Amino acid sequence: MAKRLSSRYLPGQRLGAWRKIKPLLDLPCVVIGYRVRPGGQKELLVATLREGKLTYVGAVERGVPGSVDMLPDEWERHEWERRSRSAPVVACPQRAQWVEPERFCLVRCHGFRPSGVWRDPEFRGWLDDLQT
Repeated sequence: MAKRLSSRYLPGQRLGAWRKIKPLLDLPCVVIGYRVRPGGQKELLVATLREGKLTYVGAVERGVPGSVDMLPDEWERHEWERRSRSAPVVACPQRAQWVEPERFCLVRCHGFRPSGVWRDPEFRGWLDDLQT
């Protein structure tokens, strides 16, 4: 929380002098799988380095209904290299189509839940696209 120094706390009242500030993390991630949810919503399942080890951190949606779709339609543009084994490259509790860890993306989140999965992920772009 942040507040104007001269502001007072008044129980039950919301004042414009108090602001909730959420920390943001930008994480480089590797795609380990994808899935298409009912209704056609696409998600990427990704992992990132945590404590020196590649770890599953969650799924990031293809887009939010009604917003600009930030994720290019990789399923048409890019041939995903499916894994020869039917298991993900890291432990993952989800069911999905597993792919070789070849595509990297940047995801913004508000930290992690106690389970190790991120809070409120937002796809920011493909790393090879962001570097050029």
